[in-house]
Amino acid sequence: MKELKIYSSEYIMNTPMKPIEYCVDGLISQGLFILAGAPKVGKSWLALDMCLSIAKREKVLGKATSCGRIYLSLRIA
Repeated sequence: MKELKIYSSEYIMNTPMKPIEYCVDGLISQGLFILAGAPKVGKSWLALDMCLSIAKREKVLGKATSCGRIYLSLRIA
C-alpha cells in the first residue's frame, strides 16, 4: 500500500499550479461536472449538444471550445 502524503496549506498555496484548461471558455473546465435540475427540462439534450459541439470544436452557447475528447454518460430511468 502507498504511503499517504500529507501537505500543509502553506505548501499548497505556494506551489505553482498549471493553469485551468477550459473545454468551453470560461464556462466548463476539465474535470467532473454534474448537470442537475428539474425533470423534463432538457438536461440530456443540453449535455448531448454540448458534448457534440466540444468534440467537433464548435461554439457552445456562443463560447469557443478547446477540448477534442469528451465522455458522455446519460442515465435512463
